[in-house]
Amino acid sequence: MRYFEFQKRCVRRLLKGLNTMIWLKPGNGKTLIILTWLHILKKHRRIKPRALIVGTELIISDTWPEEIWKFKKFRHFRYCWLHGADMADAKQAIRSGNYDIALTTPDTLWRLIDSDPKLFQHFRRLVIDESTKFKGQKSKRWKKLKKLLKGCPWIKQRVCMTGTPAPNGWL
Repeated sequence: MRYFEFQKRCVRRLLKGLNTMIWLKPGNGKTLIILTWLHILKKHRRIKPRALIVGTELIISDTWPEEIWKFKKFRHFRYCWLHGADMADAKQAIRSGNYDIALTTPDTLWRLIDSDPKLFQHFRRLVIDESTKFKGQKSKRWKKLKKLLKGCPWIKQRVCMTGTPAPNGWL
């Protein structure tokens, strides 16, 4: 697998433990960057990644699993979906700890936070995939995300990604 220099720079930054914003056009390998970072943590540094990935339903149900299986070196990742009406299943999946990556949508995340914020003490990394869905600081999603981050000091590293960094309308 060959990486572009900008992808290598992103991975190096992430490996330093820095919070990062990744603004790349669609198809430029944002998911690949994150998977490479988590792979290095797990396989080379022997650190459990325990990453919570928050994205749209399409992103968590198609893009992430597809990228994991597309590249042989990522097939070792265990992932779970935290999505759907049954919160008991999602809570059990989190408590089991039988995953490296947990995939969820913002709406499911908020329901889980409201029901039991301590569930998230298992996670060390938070990745917001398609951060433009969080709009501005006055939006409900942004306020809930801020509440999560304040209430979860154990989330040590945060990454926001988007393929559409420019707003769709006038500022």
